[in-house]
Amino acid sequence: MSQRTVDRIIVLFLLVMSISLYVIAEGFPSGADTFPKVMLSFIFIFSLILLWTTFRSKKIETSNEVKIDFRKAGRPYLTLIFCVIYVFGVQYLGFFVSTAIFGALFMMYLGVKNYLTILISLASLLSVVYLLFVLQLRVPLPKGILF
Repeated sequence: MSQRTVDRIIVLFLLVMSISLYVIAEGFPSGADTFPKVMLSFIFIFSLILLWTTFRSKKIETSNEVKIDFRKAGRPYLTLIFCVIYVFGVQYLGFFVSTAIFGALFMMYLGVKNYLTILISLASLLSVVYLLFVLQLRVPLPKGILF
């Protein structure tokens, strides 16, 4: 299957998804439907542009087959597993502890080698979340056995 065919299949999926979700958003209460409709409209428009470029492009493909690097093909699945473990971790360890552990491990997984960068990033993120959501907006975040 050529790269253009793969792109067209993905674009058609995006077009069908945006139309069907827009129809679902029609049933939302007035005011709550604005953001989803705007975002889905952007997805639809950009998908049409991408579809147009797949037909317009004059780039000659060197191969008809899409080459897959099997060493990197599992990375999205491992990312999904990390996220699922994080969601369950929030229930048992609490939001702040789970986010700190998940954030540190995920940044190392993505290749961040500077531990000071990891520490500063997580401290900044957790501080902003605490100040904004806990203190200012008074949103109760999940508490676990540790915090």
